[in-house]
Amino acid sequence: MKNLLVLFFIIILPSFAEEPKFTHESELGYISAKGNSDQQTFNLATRNSSPMGDYFLKFGGHYTSGFAENVQNIENWDLNLRLEKTISPKFYIFLAEIVEGNRFAGFKFRSKTELGGGYKIIQGEKATLDGEFSFQYMYEKDIPDLTLNNILARIYGVYNYKFSENASFKWWAEYLPNLTNSKDYFANT
Repeated sequence: MKNLLVLFFIIILPSFAEEPKFTHESELGYISAKGNSDQQTFNLATRNSSPMGDYFLKFGGHYTSGFAENVQNIENWDLNLRLEKTISPKFYIFLAEIVEGNRFAGFKFRSKTELGGGYKIIQGEKATLDGEFSFQYMYEKDIPDLTLNNILARIYGVYNYKFSENASFKWWAEYLPNLTNSKDYFANT
């Protein structure tokens, strides 16, 4: 009976609270193609967020696996956690942790701890533009067993445009110069 009462409070009481408004988005995908070759790809992802007063919590992850002619040629995954603190209507700071693996890209395990700030450049009803600057500490275990410890800077921008309730466009880009090894950097979009 005591367990039932605890379960009741865990399930029912949060529904009476005005905040937080938890959001959840998940995807499950499977693609199979046959013809000159036989290929399968499987994808699983989740993105979650919850406001908590002046704070905003985001967490999620993904797993992707793929095979060509019954030989695995894709396997990558990540788990991420991010806590944002609103400083003003346009400025926020954040702390994030990302762990990931991608053995076909040459690393078994990578952990990135990030501290930075963001600025909401444009905040319209249809369009938004945000920019972020941060520092990351990255620990990486490569294939073969090589361990790397690096400090990176991160410059990031994201543009969103909402055409309608059901159609939108998003484009992001980031540049991560390696402050430990100046010849090494990441550029992603």
